[in-house]
Amino acid sequence: MVSSMLALSETDAAPRRSRGRAGFDVLRAVELVAFLVGIVAAVALSLTTLGLPASLVLLGTWLLAAACHRVVPGLQGTVSWAAGVLLEVGLLAVLSGLMAKLSPHEQGTNANLALLAAPVVVAVAALAMGLVLDRRATKEEDAPRRESARPGIALTVIVAGLALAAHLGSQGHLYGVAWAMSGDARNHVVVMRSVLLSGGITINQLRSFPVAIDAMAAALSGGGGRSGLAPGHLFVHDAWALVDTYILAGLGIATVTISALLECLPRTTTALRRLSPATYIALLASSALSTTGLVLGTATRDGYVSAYATIPLTLAAMTLGLACVRRATPAAYALLGPAIVLTFFSWTILAVAPAAIVVTITALLAVRARGALASGGNRNPGLLWIGSLVVTLGCLVATAGVWLTHLTLLKTTFKLTGAITAPNVHLLYVLGFVAAGAVFGARTSLDRRQMLVPFSAALAGGLSLVWLMGLSPDHKSWTYYGIKQLWLVSSCLVWLLFLPIVQASTSTSTIGPRLAFQRVSRMLQAVAWSLAALVAVGLTTPLPGPVTLAGQGWNQPSAQVLADIEVAADQGRPVVMWGWSDPGNERLANFWSSLAWGYTSTDAIKAFAPALPGGIVYWAYVEQGTPTDLCDAARSVRDLVIVTHTKDLAKKLKKVCPTSLATVVLSPTARP
Repeated sequence: MVSSMLALSETDAAPRRSRGRAGFDVLRAVELVAFLVGIVAAVALSLTTLGLPASLVLLGTWLLAAACHRVVPGLQGTVSWAAGVLLEVGLLAVLSGLMAKLSPHEQGTNANLALLAAPVVVAVAALAMGLVLDRRATKEEDAPRRESARPGIALTVIVAGLALAAHLGSQGHLYGVAWAMSGDARNHVVVMRSVLLSGGITINQLRSFPVAIDAMAAALSGGGGRSGLAPGHLFVHDAWALVDTYILAGLGIATVTISALLECLPRTTTALRRLSPATYIALLASSALSTTGLVLGTATRDGYVSAYATIPLTLAAMTLGLACVRRATPAAYALLGPAIVLTFFSWTILAVAPAAIVVTITALLAVRARGALASGGNRNPGLLWIGSLVVTLGCLVATAGVWLTHLTLLKTTFKLTGAITAPNVHLLYVLGFVAAGAVFGARTSLDRRQMLVPFSAALAGGLSLVWLMGLSPDHKSWTYYGIKQLWLVSSCLVWLLFLPIVQASTSTSTIGPRLAFQRVSRMLQAVAWSLAALVAVGLTTPLPGPVTLAGQGWNQPSAQVLADIEVAADQGRPVVMWGWSDPGNERLANFWSSLAWGYTSTDAIKAFAPALPGGIVYWAYVEQGTPTDLCDAARSVRDLVIVTHTKDLAKKLKKVCPTSLATVVLSPTARP
């Protein structure tokens, strides 16, 4: 009887294994087809939504990440995403500086496209080298063993982000660009044009402004073809480069957030070919942080494109730091130094976060090396480690030296005032306590050391806030740059709210009949907790979600006011909006309008309106909509055109300003 049962079980086992194998092959085929469809969708969406220049940046980042995963020891797995982001931005910055040095004048479309394509060429060459090395591995044990880079998750995020941008752009004329033109956005276009006129990044620019992100946006604009455009179309064209920069930065934040979370999971989990459905849900939900009111809303409300685009650089440093703790390698450590420099020249004071991470990782490596020496280990650190130490510590020391030698200038700059919508002032402290709790509540010593990375960034961010508040008149008030630093450091740490959700979703303790029920239960839990985390992040700021506002045509400036300004500015005469909409909307419209007709290679705007305090640009930024303001502009600016919705504005202007020669034009969209 027993022998019959054993024979039956063996007979049944073979078909089950066969069916399992067949099911596995079918699933692999479905995954492959889905991935290929995703690639086609990503290429189509990128070319139609971003255009060729930004698509080259996206392709270069993807290929550099793939090259790191395949070729560089210690950068296998999803940490390669972070490495790809840093290498792409770093290569573009270095090549832009070389181009300005070799040819210090405005470059044409082809030169800028060549600049953007250079990282693609470097990545393809590295991948080709990796293929050659793989073919030379003749023994099975010599073949490289890699963690999965999980390109499917990255592709999902990219397709979703590009589809969202395409949807916004399809809602109406200029809907896809208006949301990127608020606040300081126009000032970034001025910096972009300065970079374009210089041929790339120059030392003089870096001494006065953190220009790295604006230089990338300049290359995107230059690569898209700017010559021959009418004034109105030209400023809209440059604004589209800001949109592309926002989108690329948002994709970087989304993917590197997932990379950081995966680096915190146990090796036994990340080594799996497939993660649990609940884990996928939590990871993809975490990528939505890049579009929240806190992270993206603060940036778009006030036009902080360079600050927003610096967040993925700091997140990449954090991810590399987590990877260094997990498996210390020279490559991951060597990239931490350039992360400090790139952050410093993108948004200066945020560099304290990657600098603190470098100090923490270096201390942990020193303790580990001391332990190895005490146990009789190898005393020779190796040339790769020596090189990585020289690079990273050299970048740290050089950045600190620049900071100290320019401390007076930095203090003067950080005392400047400005307008910014503040998040909850206790947010960073909450996130710091979360990081501290993760350190003390870690299950293993490895987890504890890893959590020192975000904790050190939070601590450095908190200390920088204390220093910035000390620059205020009473040495304790929140300043403009203090609030901005609070927002940025918090945005770099908010992914910690998803860490317990992702960790809980990976548990698979139950087996047998209850496994299916447990999987469904964990999926529902992941959805619920992820939504709760996103809602909690939304409550940290009074700003609404920017995606909804963008889909409605934005406001200040609205898509419609930009459309009117674009048409009017193309006529080649000075133009302002008046009585068209609310004063805030008009001010921003006039701010952009002045860029169309009041901008020269030296930004000598005051010559166009000498009677206006500060010139037409600053008047457009601060005018209050009074008849006196309009009369001042009409008297000071020759051939001024006033676009309005107010049908009797010409009569009103003649009364208050009888000597005015301005032309009043009733907008085609005028109210009845």
